[in-house]
Amino acid sequence: MLGDAAITGRTGVLQVDGDPGGEFRLCGGDVVDVRSAGTPTVIDLLTRPSPIPLGDHAIRLLARMAALDGAFAIAAGRIDGYRWSPESCCGGRDPAGRPAVAIDPIALFAETERRLRAVAPARLSPHRDVLCLTSSGAIGSAADAHPDALQVLRWTNGSRTCRDIAFQLRRGLFAVTVCVCVLLADGLLAVRQARRAGSTPAALPRRSRGDSGINDMLPPRPAPAAPPADLRAALPRKPLPDKAAQERAERTPKKVKES
Repeated sequence: MLGDAAITGRTGVLQVDGDPGGEFRLCGGDVVDVRSAGTPTVIDLLTRPSPIPLGDHAIRLLARMAALDGAFAIAAGRIDGYRWSPESCCGGRDPAGRPAVAIDPIALFAETERRLRAVAPARLSPHRDVLCLTSSGAIGSAADAHPDALQVLRWTNGSRTCRDIAFQLRRGLFAVTVCVCVLLADGLLAVRQARRAGSTPAALPRRSRGDSGINDMLPPRPAPAAPPADLRAALPRKPLPDKAAQERAERTPKKVKES
């Protein structure tokens, strides 16, 4: 879609649905802004302390960095679909009044692909994977780490992702993700292997008798006997008396009577 917009010179908004999703704003086929909930905006970047006032050139540079980072945030997440909405060109500035940039969509796509390949070996999701400190990642053990890495370590508390830390530091998502990949490789950070709060374990599937197939491996059992019609017939009967014992019993009372 972005490539077609560059060829046809489209003007409008390409809305990308997903997690975190976002939008590409185009003017005459060029990308003038990229917005995503997955990364700080150029306004967030401008609120960082600066020793000198920023002019238009520096602001344009920050706007370009934010646009590239927004494209990375969208591509690194889940994409469910997109839709195009024609809109009027915003001119030399975006709707918020900030100086706009003009990025070729093909160049934006190539840079986004390069960034995705750079972090791919870590198999890390900047939006979903929760980070935690290892025993070696304590601040005291990492005193010789880069200042940017120290900031990431300080904001890692076992419940934040790369995206969360990027917003806390007001830095680009890609820069924070690269820093986290290095810390993972150095053994200072780890991905917490635990389900998120509120999630419930999946219920075990219900099975019907015989689904396991064990009955097919055993010999067939004999059919059970039919129950008696009368319960009295099932009661044990007294044994018949022995004939010799009966004769002895009959003679014994006669002897006692004669005496």
